[in-house]
Amino acid sequence: MPRKEFIDLLIEDAEKRRRCFENYLRYAEKVKALVRRKDPNARIMVFGSVVRGDVRPDSDIDLLIITEIAEKLEERIGLRMEIMKILGEGSTFETHIITAEEYESWYRRFIDRFLEL
Repeated sequence: MPRKEFIDLLIEDAEKRRRCFENYLRYAEKVKALVRRKDPNARIMVFGSVVRGDVRPDSDIDLLIITEIAEKLEERIGLRMEIMKILGEGSTFETHIITAEEYESWYRRFIDRFLEL
């Protein structure tokens, strides 16, 4: 099998990013299903440039998960690993797994627009 050139890798990466942005709600719903199986009261939101409509080439897709699971570091890390399996390594998503207290004390002040799933 011939070795891929650097430009081919860049093109593949750009195509992956395009698919993520075009289907971000589908991916977010998969994450929501996983999280809600573990914490039925969890809140899942998409925020940032994708919701504001000002996506740039260097943008990511911000996914906020407010859950009791985040209270224990080991469980927070475990959930992040499970989410990475759904989204794939090197994903275009930036996943924020936080407690309700973290949301109220920090995130709420800075998130101007969001889409709650």
